[in-house]
Amino acid sequence: MYNISTGINNNTGFIGASAEVPVAGHFSVEGGAGISTWGSKLTASCKYYLNDNFKGWAFGAGFTYNTGLSNFQDNLETIYGTTETVTLDLHSRANIFAAAYKYWRLGKRANRIYMELGYSIPVSGGDKFVQTSGDPISSNSTKAINLIAPGGLIVGFGFSFGVH
Repeated sequence: MYNISTGINNNTGFIGASAEVPVAGHFSVEGGAGISTWGSKLTASCKYYLNDNFKGWAFGAGFTYNTGLSNFQDNLETIYGTTETVTLDLHSRANIFAAAYKYWRLGKRANRIYMELGYSIPVSGGDKFVQTSGDPISSNSTKAINLIAPGGLIVGFGFSFGVH
């Protein structure tokens, strides 16, 4: 099955694609890539489906890796109360995740739409980003950058093209 998906902290980023392969009984493995707020995103996971034919509810776990971004520019609030363009280097981040999925079949083929809800935990150490130019950013700006960093609540939506 080939999937396209989007969402918040989605496993393949803001927009991405993946391939899912049934391996045994109710189990499948999946790998994918996409574009996220933190650079390119790669994922590898496995899923267990409660029903036959890979429909209904599934539960999964896996690993994601965001490449980060160099020379990321944004208009952010500084410690002086002004808003100015600053440059940040967003460091690569690795996460593990667990999620629940609900799949609905579309038509007579194996096409499906699905929703994902889960949580992602960072396993990378160190600073998430470093500021490389501009006046120092405020704590509010730091919180905003940390909010878009990989990790936390996962809400995803997708479409699967059934290939049987």
